[in-house]
Amino acid sequence: MYLTVIMRLLFLGLGGLVVISACSGSGAESAPTTSVWASTSTTLGIEATTSSGSSAPSIVDPAFPINFLDGIPLETPSELLIVAGDSLIVMDAGVIERIEGLPETKHSNSFWTQQAGNHAAIHCLIGCQGDDLFILPKGESTAHPIGSGFPTPGIGGVWIKSFSSDDACTLAKVEWTGQTLHPEREFDCRMNLIEETSLGLVTWTEPGYGPIQGGLIDPSSLSPVLEVGEIHGVIENEILYRDGDGFVLLDTESGSETRLEFPTDVGLPDYGDLSPDGKYLAISFKNPAWPGPRQRLDTWLLDTDTHEWTRLPSMPVAASLKGTGLTWTADGRIVMYGAFDDVGVALATFTPGDRYLKVRQVNYSPAASIVAWCTGPECES
Repeated sequence: MYLTVIMRLLFLGLGGLVVISACSGSGAESAPTTSVWASTSTTLGIEATTSSGSSAPSIVDPAFPINFLDGIPLETPSELLIVAGDSLIVMDAGVIERIEGLPETKHSNSFWTQQAGNHAAIHCLIGCQGDDLFILPKGESTAHPIGSGFPTPGIGGVWIKSFSSDDACTLAKVEWTGQTLHPEREFDCRMNLIEETSLGLVTWTEPGYGPIQGGLIDPSSLSPVLEVGEIHGVIENEILYRDGDGFVLLDTESGSETRLEFPTDVGLPDYGDLSPDGKYLAISFKNPAWPGPRQRLDTWLLDTDTHEWTRLPSMPVAASLKGTGLTWTADGRIVMYGAFDDVGVALATFTPGDRYLKVRQVNYSPAASIVAWCTGPECES
């Protein structure tokens, strides 16, 4: 069930939780420190290349127009650290290092990474023995084990869902050191945790047929607090959930609801990613075949005050959905890292209000699960 929801979250929704084809590259295992920089053009946009690296014009069906990633060059200092799979990318140094403390595996797609405060929770999905969940603190290069199971970012720690059989599960919460915060308790295997918020634990449950159901459960008792449609974000006391081809914004204090139409007809929406200041909710709409085999990504920002939508520059963009991740940094930038048609592997940043993306090509494998940390003065806490 967990892997079923992982696939749902990647192809149709959340920039989260899927076994991907390239979380980490074999090059990182054979050479722990390698260059990640690639040249970019000095004019608007970056040089278009095919997946083999040679320049070539793109063939696009006029009936299905599509954009390719462009923007202005992301210059140094970018003040960015990226955790992708089992590797740490130091953008301004132009190097990538395999994170120490993680087990060696024979699979290049073994590791899935999630942001948990100023930590990266790294889960070994395949090929690891014993502990398969690790924590990497910001600013460090060595991860340490905290247990075994499927992680969900929590407030002050990580929730771990474990399967003792196909229909018997437990849920516990540990802090960054692995010390228990909430002891193991029986938990419904059909229920999948998305994140912990001030309103409770966000869940998605697939009944086996029909749409995913969303809900909140109490972190202390694990009892249901609220059941609604498929939840796509929590904004203070408000819940954004899907209703057909639109969203409903539910005020949990007053009970009032506001209908918000989808801003695009491109694919289905992710679970949203709230900006550090709570002003914007970033939601990506994804189509895994537009038309096949090309895939399309369309990312929008919802202003949480005005409820107005703003589309990111260069969207909708042709991208590998299984190899592209998105997150916010503490200084209010969106970071996208992944594989883009005609461009190759690239990192793009965006600050709300900018006219263009800032883009840099990199010489490394794409990743659908990333953590991005900024290193400037405003990012020290």
